[in-house]
Amino acid sequence: MYGNNQIKVGKFAEMCGISVITLQKLDRENIVPARRTETNRRYYLYEDYEKYIDLITKRKLQRHH
Repeated sequence: MYGNNQIKVGKFAEMCGISVITLQKLDRENIVPARRTETNRRYYLYEDYEKYIDLITKRKLQRHH
């Protein structure tokens, strides 16, 4: 079960402007690691967004150049 401050993967991906698949790939590559619930579901916190948004934005810009 997700806590009140936990952001589900779909919402986090939307906040970052990337797809869920891309976010999962970034997690597997340990670039933007997810946290895990007791049942092993990925989730993020707002502090993760603040930590990784610059990195994600830079990666998106590199793809387009």
